[in-house]
Amino acid sequence: MHRIITLTATLGLSGIGAAAASTLPGPVEAIITGYVNQCHQLGGNLVDGAGRPQIMTGDFDGDGTPDYVLNPQNLRCSAAATAFCGNGGCQITIALSGHHYQAPITVLGGQPTIVQKPSGLTVEIWVRGSNCSGFDREKACWASYSWIEERATTSYQLRPRPQ
Repeated sequence: MHRIITLTATLGLSGIGAAAASTLPGPVEAIITGYVNQCHQLGGNLVDGAGRPQIMTGDFDGDGTPDYVLNPQNLRCSAAATAFCGNGGCQITIALSGHHYQAPITVLGGQPTIVQKPSGLTVEIWVRGSNCSGFDREKACWASYSWIEERATTSYQLRPRPQ
């Protein structure tokens, strides 16, 4: 049995998965600054109260140090409604400590979820159906990112659509 952990806390909120901005590693903070810069390049600013992405954390790569999933779905750029999310989903970023948070994995999708499996934590993201073989209007395609002995694996699976 798998335990699904939904940690979609936004920075500044208390609770599981929330982290204070001052506790984020520099390279993770740099990714967040990249969202700000992207909005500025479009001629806008991030809207007050919607200027930090949703952040989930866990030890995904098994090295004993927190890793981060950044979901910009809640960000609002005054210059472009689709600055961070469009028809294909949001620019979700997985930053791993084992790589010193450098060269993060970027996934176009939605509803990132952390799932506890016997092999460790897995990050699952709803992605475009073209990533999965077969087609079924009743199902959605999910990408699973897992790390065994710090080696990344990605798999895709059709599942019932989220409610």
